[in-house]
Amino acid sequence: MRAAYKPKDKQRLQVYRACEQEYNRRYSEHQARICKDISVQLTAAVLYTLNVCEDFGAEDIQRIFREINGTFEDMSGVGFAGKFDGDDLIELCKERFDIDLNAEITAEFETKKSKQGVI
Repeated sequence: MRAAYKPKDKQRLQVYRACEQEYNRRYSEHQARICKDISVQLTAAVLYTLNVCEDFGAEDIQRIFREINGTFEDMSGVGFAGKFDGDDLIELCKERFDIDLNAEITAEFETKKSKQGVI
């Protein structure tokens, strides 16, 4: 049986812990940036679709945007303090609208550099 990695001296242990802390910090930063990028792109797709397919005007789009943004804030802990999350909303769509988003969304996405940064 293999033991977990254990540095042999205090100095190495300090370096190991510092590297682990920095990795965790950067991972959290990247994860937050990716979530924001996805939220922005998804919102843009929804608003564009409402404008083009449903002929929603600027006033309607702005109202819907405020509501979508409020929902994102509720999910992130602002407002209702994280009353629900994305999985809850996916389940709500399945139950209330009979749309299984995981099964129905068929677009394939590739990682690429956007005009706003890396996504």
